[in-house]
Amino acid sequence: MTSGTGVTTVTVVPSGSTATTVSVVTPVWPYAVGAARVAVTTAAGTSTQPVFFNFTSITIPVLTSLNPTHGPLPGGNTTIITGSNLLYTTGVTFTQGATTVPASSFAVLSNTQLAVVVPPAPAGPGAASVSVRNGAGSSATTLTYTYDSAVALPTVMSVVPNNGPASGGNTVALTGTGFSYATRVNFGSTPAPSFSVTSDTSITATVPPGTGTVTVTVSSPAGNGVVGAPYTYNAAPTPSISSGNTVTITGTNLNTVTAVRFNGTPATIFTILSPTAINVTAPAGSVAGPVNPSCTYTYIALPAPVSIFPTAGIISRGTPVAITGTGLTGTSSVLFGTTPAASITVVSDTEVDAITPPHAVGTVPIIITTPGGTDTSTSFSFQPPPVITSSSPSQGSESGGTTVTINGAGLIIASGVYFGATPAASFTLVSDNLITAVSPPGTGVVAITVSTPAAFSNGAKLVMADAMVEEPATTTRSGHVITPSTRAREAIGSTNNTSNVKASKKSMTQMELTASVMIQEQSNTIKALQTQLETVQCQSIEECKQLREQLETMANTPINAALMQTKSQPSFADMISSQSSHQQDTHLGPLAPPTVANTLFCTIDTSRVGEEDKAKAQIANIRQQIEKEMRGTMAKDPKNADRVKVICRHEDEIQQVKEATQKINMPGMRVLRDQLYPVKIDNANQTAVLDADGNILPGAVEVLGKENNVNIAKISWISKKDSNKAYGSIVVYITKGTDAKQLIDGNYFDITGESAYTRIFEQWMGLAQYFNY
Repeated sequence: MTSGTGVTTVTVVPSGSTATTVSVVTPVWPYAVGAARVAVTTAAGTSTQPVFFNFTSITIPVLTSLNPTHGPLPGGNTTIITGSNLLYTTGVTFTQGATTVPASSFAVLSNTQLAVVVPPAPAGPGAASVSVRNGAGSSATTLTYTYDSAVALPTVMSVVPNNGPASGGNTVALTGTGFSYATRVNFGSTPAPSFSVTSDTSITATVPPGTGTVTVTVSSPAGNGVVGAPYTYNAAPTPSISSGNTVTITGTNLNTVTAVRFNGTPATIFTILSPTAINVTAPAGSVAGPVNPSCTYTYIALPAPVSIFPTAGIISRGTPVAITGTGLTGTSSVLFGTTPAASITVVSDTEVDAITPPHAVGTVPIIITTPGGTDTSTSFSFQPPPVITSSSPSQGSESGGTTVTINGAGLIIASGVYFGATPAASFTLVSDNLITAVSPPGTGVVAITVSTPAAFSNGAKLVMADAMVEEPATTTRSGHVITPSTRAREAIGSTNNTSNVKASKKSMTQMELTASVMIQEQSNTIKALQTQLETVQCQSIEECKQLREQLETMANTPINAALMQTKSQPSFADMISSQSSHQQDTHLGPLAPPTVANTLFCTIDTSRVGEEDKAKAQIANIRQQIEKEMRGTMAKDPKNADRVKVICRHEDEIQQVKEATQKINMPGMRVLRDQLYPVKIDNANQTAVLDADGNILPGAVEVLGKENNVNIAKISWISKKDSNKAYGSIVVYITKGTDAKQLIDGNYFDITGESAYTRIFEQWMGLAQYFNY
């Protein structure tokens, strides 16, 4: 590790490595704050590409508040510490008298907040001092956390109201005792999707779907409450027809009218305004529709939503919500509480789609307004994302079967646990702060995530490897794990030398894992923002090109190229001859070799569905069936109202979509798909891909495909074209998934004699909601 322009070098010994990664603990840095070059040495030589690690100054933590400030003796609940200089926290302790215990686990949420899982009381009931430390030392001041005496089992005395719709979603108030540490509200055996503890004797909860009469109980760290109150699910009511509207009838000789009837039903109130006008109050109608004979008047049924999907969403971003029912034609407003929806789309008389606005945590009624009236019978729950603070153990067998304990907050309504993109073999909800999950088969380092009906959690790290060698952890002041990338062709050298390199797998300490996850998440966030910005800048240009191609096809006559440019375009073959064969070594490689995750666009087409099944072909019905089989993103195709697009990540999910569609058993419904696999290429020579006008060179698709031994359907340049930079990024769309995997696994893409880097293309899709995680 070399600093500045000199040759001073600090050598560190790797604590674990594989054929493609090496993990080290940074040394105590004796130089000024700034970037240090990282080099890796093996039996084949020393890497030469510029990879840097940035050393920053660390200041002692400053603590300002704790919330909540008290809890049960066994601990296990989560408290939030607020202050400053918390980004590089290495430990949190709770002290009573001479006894000090570390926090069960903690997660760095930001430089000003920590999520801490409270340990058992060090010395029984009473106050404990909370301290935070980092590489610079411990906080000068402490915060006070109070351990309460033994917590009694919660009891529920009443539920108001004690009945509601079978679809759930309404809010009820519970009264009783022992609610302060509630971790779950149960309607029979079904947990409430959300609840809020108002006091030790009061809780408000959102009712889950159900039938019949169930017993409502509350769970806490002391156990599951055995005393509960009844709640009854009612059958869906039949919508009524509104009346009492004032109608103006115009005509002639109306000043002698003695009665007005609507389909034989007399109006009890009418006023003769003139020989040509009468005001009349419409009587109650028996059915919606026109009345006869000489004038018509249409009774409009009140809006009657039957269900919403999903019933919960995240607080900070828009969630697509499908509202289904009857009488929704002409919907003019959808409110979530008092806040208007970000947007609404009236699909039909039986469906309205809405995007939720940002909102505080809690359950609010959905207020739907139509020409027939207003409905408030449904509700929506705004929830914070779940938080994972730690997981144990940090490594497991590649064949799966390892039981992993996950600590955090907001976990009680989890609907899924995932190891990377693979669902856990099984999981058990223990409390709001604890889940146990059995790992599936897998390899490498994966992120453990928890999903709820509203969102994904942050990730915890798990190493999937067999025959792990345990070694004692070493502690330094810096103590952060870095994983510099390895270029096989440059850092290791010839493949004949790889047999001399023996890979060893070693465990890392929990502190190293936490730091590594934090650094990786920050890096991923920066990369995602860069990709989003580049994609948005080029989106309009790409759409115009696609429109031009469609117009050419429709007219069967190519648009005159002379109108689009003023000079001839050189061919790709011409540009190859002018390219330098100099190998570029001045660019940064990827942080770590990525794993392939092909993006497949699967489309469900309902254009051939008969009229008798059109009601079942609504997006909400399709979504509910699909979400029973898999997790994914789906939305209506903006260019075709008869199509629903589903984003799948691999071939297995394509098959899951097909199987789920077959279960719907709807004649005429088809599953389509696009056979393209996008791969992002970084460090592409701009003059080797674009002509002087910024267009893809003629013949580039064929020549680059042949040079890399793959079949390319199209190429898109996604970097800013007028940035005066010689190198940028492109996306190549491959027709075979195996070819795309080969490119990403190989880490390289050849462009006229130069090597560019490959990585997974993460296209910015705008606001999207993930259901049934």
